[in-house]
Amino acid sequence: MSKRMVFVAVLLGLLVAAGCAGTPRQHEPELEAARAGVAELLEGFGEAVAAGSPQQLRPVLLPRMPSSQVGRLAFMLEQASWLELYSGYTVEAESAAARLSWRDSQRGEVRLKVPASNDMGQRLTDEVELVQVRGEWWIRDFELVQPRPEDPVLPPEEVRDSLRPRVQELMESLAAGHIGDIYYAVPEESYRYRRPKQSWWQRLTRPAQPVSLLTDLEIFRRLDFMSWPDPSEPIDYIYLGPGNIAAVYEIPYNWPGKDPSRPEYMDLRFIFTRRPEGWKLLVVRMSGAAFPHS
Repeated sequence: MSKRMVFVAVLLGLLVAAGCAGTPRQHEPELEAARAGVAELLEGFGEAVAAGSPQQLRPVLLPRMPSSQVGRLAFMLEQASWLELYSGYTVEAESAAARLSWRDSQRGEVRLKVPASNDMGQRLTDEVELVQVRGEWWIRDFELVQPRPEDPVLPPEEVRDSLRPRVQELMESLAAGHIGDIYYAVPEESYRYRRPKQSWWQRLTRPAQPVSLLTDLEIFRRLDFMSWPDPSEPIDYIYLGPGNIAAVYEIPYNWPGKDPSRPEYMDLRFIFTRRPEGWKLLVVRMSGAAFPHS
């Protein structure tokens, strides 16, 4: 066989392979209809994420999905929606759906990378797993960025509304020096103590005793605060783990023997945990140079 014939044979093989991998012309309308359905599904997914709403998520999930899987996805969506990253989340549904190939549509399942943006103009990409049942596409799984401990979060408005009066009350008690009110506001006695921070060697050789919240409050009362937060201002929250968040304040202060031109900062945290009846104060924590082993 001549080189020319070999070249022609290879070229024909490539063209045949490309044709097999592509969409048969007669099925192009069917593929476009499938892409339109996927785009509509992803629009609904994006709206659920932006709203942080498990209720809006359920209609786009695979019917008859096990309740444990539905619960896992709803929890993942709720957690992600607290991150600033997902504020104003808008998916590029048509762009993502255009990645659905004829082969994917024939197989009836695909994992798509979904481009999106937020209200800060940031670009992000999440993954969504789709499955086709009786000609309709549904979401079977997805991945969203999850908050990590110490990440700043913005809880839903109803959560902030329920926590604000409690935080304001605690801040007013502290400002007035009513340390007994703070001490007894922590409902469980075991949480009125903190474990001192020590190196592993210190813990091994000279383990320190737990520090009482009352001890920290007595130190607090001796500090000279340069300014005090306005409790009516928006509150900063950080994520501490599933069902646990903290209202956080950074407050400048001076204390005896320190250079007044170089203030220290107290990290004040009111830690709340979610219970069936609502959010419950769990811990009050103060840390900084004035508080030993904090």
